[in-house]
Amino acid sequence: MFKKYQFITLVFILFVNHAAASPPEIREKVKRLIEELHSPNKPLNLEANRRLVSPPSNYDLKAQQKIESAIKELGNLGKAAFPLLIANKDNKNYCRSYSTSVLRNFSVGETCLEILSSHFAFSKVRYGYKGMPDYGWSIIETDPSGWWKNNKEKSLLEMKIQALEWTIKKEIENYKTWGELFEMSKDNWNKQLVAPLQNHLKKLLESKNNSFHK
Repeated sequence: MFKKYQFITLVFILFVNHAAASPPEIREKVKRLIEELHSPNKPLNLEANRRLVSPPSNYDLKAQQKIESAIKELGNLGKAAFPLLIANKDNKNYCRSYSTSVLRNFSVGETCLEILSSHFAFSKVRYGYKGMPDYGWSIIETDPSGWWKNNKEKSLLEMKIQALEWTIKKEIENYKTWGELFEMSKDNWNKQLVAPLQNHLKKLLESKNNSFHK
């Protein structure tokens, strides 16, 4: 009986490790898409002191559209893209520019981490503040390789649940810091910011339970 359970455990471990790895054709696709993130254009607004800027006449907008398409495709590949997104986190080549508080330039590496983190962005954006709970920025991007090592055997759904639970906890805690600033009562904070996250978590947990029972 003990040997039987040993065998079952071994099969399960092999299955999990296989599931954590990307098939070669998917890996090649991810590699190609990351190559497509390299822009032929020069970075805009190098002084980073303007909110908006008109691209110069030689700025290839079609090339940037292709980059946006590659970003979308990489996001659609989900967990399969994570290892190579992380492997390219230090790539300093120019990728794109968009407005935050000013028009900012983003490298290929920054964009790779942004794609990865986008799977775990749940809080409503409060423009101009870093006060919202941001699992990607606070957890993943502080140590992407360490995060992946600790989470690669989880499914994307399990990762999302973990990230959402962290986000809910932080959103509740954030009322002490940000509630007054946004002139919101605790009840309104919970209704507008916490309750939607809790409802989302409920749906994710239901999806996990349904997939487990299939």
